[in-house]
Amino acid sequence: MQRYEQARHFHELTFSCDKRNPLLTNDVWRKILSAALTKACLEEQFRLIAFIFMPEHVHLLVLPENPQSKVRRLLARTKQPASKQIRKLLEANDSDLVRQLTVQE
Repeated sequence: MQRYEQARHFHELTFSCDKRNPLLTNDVWRKILSAALTKACLEEQFRLIAFIFMPEHVHLLVLPENPQSKVRRLLARTKQPASKQIRKLLEANDSDLVRQLTVQE
């Protein structure tokens, strides 16, 4: 799939939870993801136009504000910190989800 990234052009992005599990049904987790997204947009210089959190996926409409703004960095800076923070909460509560979501080699 070819991707086009240009400053000042809108991008509609969609990403799913691990194995499309309905992980975004928890207000705490949605707030964590929202905070990570807000911070990532500031750091990567994207304007967040619209978003919707569905139980198993996310839709974003973003506008890069300079030529150095990259979608892959925006997504990494959103998903990595949010997943780490949620994982810590799961581990602290000894949740069975930790084992389900851990990649097994």
